[in-house]
Amino acid sequence: MSIRSMWRTSNIKDVIVELLRRKKTMKDSELLKAIKMMYKDVSSREINKALMYLELNGLIRVSRMKKTTRNIEFIS
Repeated sequence: MSIRSMWRTSNIKDVIVELLRRKKTMKDSELLKAIKMMYKDVSSREINKALMYLELNGLIRVSRMKKTTRNIEFIS
């Protein structure tokens, strides 16, 4: 992992938390669209990694709504 990707992942985490602080809950497609507006070349892998980190640290909760749709909510 390069330093550049580590910083970007950190920034994506901050963006996710800030977006969820404002809206409280979002679908994964809405979140992806909002992040892609700020980071054009972000991958879904980077977003999933950031979501996993935030969920494991108790900041967000990710749950399945449908087979391909996730609901992401802010906890803290």
